[in-house]
Amino acid sequence: MVIDLKKLDILKEKIITATNFREPWDYFFDNFAENNQFLDIGKKVKYPELAKMLEKVSQQLLDNPSKKASSMLLVEIPKRNFYHGGYFIDNKLANFIFFKDIDKGMIAITSSFRSKEILFSRFSLLAIKSNTPIITPPSLN
Repeated sequence: MVIDLKKLDILKEKIITATNFREPWDYFFDNFAENNQFLDIGKKVKYPELAKMLEKVSQQLLDNPSKKASSMLLVEIPKRNFYHGGYFIDNKLANFIFFKDIDKGMIAITSSFRSKEILFSRFSLLAIKSNTPIITPPSLN
């Protein structure tokens, strides 16, 4: 299957406007996550600010500030300002999607591959002069 990277623009819009947070994730998995061509064009990167934000937002979702993220994989799609990947936190699988050009992304945390319970969050990553992330209170979805 040939990958159409223009569909990332649709995903970006879904991240911005979604009221049902499952919708952007369904779109991501249906169009990208299981496409080998998409997986092949990504490159593994380090992005410490994003990694720190993902951990902090996950801690807040899980209501446990002592849990640390592990095995974090950050993948960039060059020239599209798009990052995706996964990690573990509190023995749960977490995935993320993020667009750097709009500084917005989403996290999905599930307790197991078979679990129907998924915690979702939308977040913004903005450059500020402080070394401490500013996290606003969560809203229910």
